Amino acid sequence: MPWDSNHPLNHRWLFLILPLVVTLFLDYPARGQTPFYTDDADVTPRGHFHFEFSNEFDWLQRTSLPSLRQNTADFQLAYGLAKNLEVSIESPWLTISNEGTIPLAPSGIGDTNLSAKYNFLREREKSRLPAMTINFNIEFPTGDVKRQLGSGLADFYANGILQKSLSPKTK
Repeated sequence: MPWDSNHPLNHRWLFLILPLVVTLFLDYPARGQTPFYTDDADVTPRGHFHFEFSNEFDWLQRTSLPSLRQNTADFQLAYGLAKNLEVSIESPWLTISNEGTIPLAPSGIGDTNLSAKYNFLREREKSRLPAMTINFNIEFPTGDVKRQLGSGLADFYANGILQKSLSPKTK
């Protein structure tokens, strides 16, 4: 069958093969950004405590040399201060693996976060509106800057959280 530029099958092949060819012949390093911060819209009930622990192990970029890897053990304690309002403190324990420098693995407390989280709209059955929460964080420079365990800067940020159930068991 001769090539027909108006034949729909020929256009489909072009759209399938062109990205593959471009990917194979371009030799650029992949770049990415830090993942989005995620949280749920729920808050700790009034008068209760909630403790969370998480651990993250990262291979660092070449620009971080002589630092190669970082382990972050994160401890967070939240308290329900009022109805739909929680306050929390979060402090990471950092360990950085270095190449050929002393110390080889500095370890200690990183920058500490204080936050307030307010749930101003709860999700209701048969409503199209999601649960809505706002979170405000202040980061204090408690980590040792000389050992790369802190930024040396006070930071703050706010974020909004929307949460909608897809089914009674899935949010």
